[in-house]
Amino acid sequence: MTPNKYQELAKRTAPDYGSYKENSSYYYIGLNGEAGEVGEILKRHLYRGEPLDFEHLKDELGDVLWYLTMLIDQYGFKLEDIMEENINKLANRYKDRSQLPLPTLAGMEGAWTVRFEVISWLHLVSIWYSVIYVTTPTDDALVCCSV
Repeated sequence: MTPNKYQELAKRTAPDYGSYKENSSYYYIGLNGEAGEVGEILKRHLYRGEPLDFEHLKDELGDVLWYLTMLIDQYGFKLEDIMEENINKLANRYKDRSQLPLPTLAGMEGAWTVRFEVISWLHLVSIWYSVIYVTTPTDDALVCCSV
């Protein structure tokens, strides 16, 4: 599925609260709530030693994606355009890193790789981007950061 196709399909499930302000607030608050749920899952794993629930994490990341996509749509942008512009911006900013090889899972047979990047640049809504990397279901290989 392409990002723009996802945006088109996700939009069909969006409620309408009757005004631009109400819709924007709903999406913004929802995005923050879902991002908090992702953080809670990772906190429980990292700090309480609970097993990482990949299915729950995947579900909540999907909710983050939906709310972010609805905010993007609310402001008249296309998800694919935002993704492309952001990658170009980051490639220019981090030119030295663009030539580095991506980390591999050599020697980790059966490992999962999940990479999800939530990137937001919204000028009207103060959201910075978060990058969550989950490289394997074992405790020692989880890396999480927020910028």
